[in-house]
Amino acid sequence: MYKLSMTMGEQGYEMSHDNAHWVLLKGLGYSPVQMLVASIGACGGYVLDSILDKMQIDHVMRSIEMDFDVNHDSKAKELTFVSMVFHVQLNGNDHDKTLHALTLVHKYCPVMLSLNENIKIEKSIKFV
Repeated sequence: MYKLSMTMGEQGYEMSHDNAHWVLLKGLGYSPVQMLVASIGACGGYVLDSILDKMQIDHVMRSIEMDFDVNHDSKAKELTFVSMVFHVQLNGNDHDKTLHALTLVHKYCPVMLSLNENIKIEKSIKFV
């Protein structure tokens, strides 16, 4: 079992450890929904990188751009959509294999697997 703790600080909930201090409040840090979207992106990026390594595709993960939307008609404003564009540099001509690897990301990303099935996630690759 893993453990995290948050304390209520003067500016909202805070999480700290030796190397970081995060304020979970939109405007001062990242909102909890933004943190969730960032977690989806980071998990997807790590999984894609791992799959490409296992496929022995020479690559460099450069960045991930994410857009998201929430249900504006709901009081909860829950997450409904996430779009991710992985910027990948290939040091070869393995475009088709890399695109196939992208289709496997959801299957191995624990964050994506933990989400409500109603959240639509779109993934794409931009070769740089």
